[in-house]
Amino acid sequence: MNETPATEFSNILVLIDFSPATDRVVALSIQLAKRMGARLCLLHVEPPEPDFVGYGAGPQVVRDTLAGEWRGEHKKLQALGDQARATGLDVLTLQIRKSLVEAVVDEASKQESDLVVASSSRHGAIHRLFHGDTLRDIAVNLSCPILLVPEDERSS
Repeated sequence: MNETPATEFSNILVLIDFSPATDRVVALSIQLAKRMGARLCLLHVEPPEPDFVGYGAGPQVVRDTLAGEWRGEHKKLQALGDQARATGLDVLTLQIRKSLVEAVVDEASKQESDLVVASSSRHGAIHRLFHGDTLRDIAVNLSCPILLVPEDERSS
């Protein structure tokens, strides 16, 4: 009987979107990393500020609100990193302002990721028509596999 050796991952890039599936994505990533002795990189990506995409930034109150949201998400990301570190793992947390596809592909390369873990959403054809299929765009540009975690346990 021919047995295929198990795939080993040494660097796992985990996409953090703060969706309802985030806790499941992090828990599964921690389990995988512990079994494989891998390092985790938790990545949260925000779109670029309007100044960088050709629009004015808006009134100061809007800028202040966005900055507050950025700081709040940074704190949540750090808490997830601390949770993973408490299990003894080597963990890096990154928060980047860039287009999602570009950021994930760039960081997967920089971090020498063997696997990318992300939550899967159940958007229909109409949503994909207007917003594109981001996970597909990421997957076709990666040089490593991507593991999609369903939003809820009933789907797994």
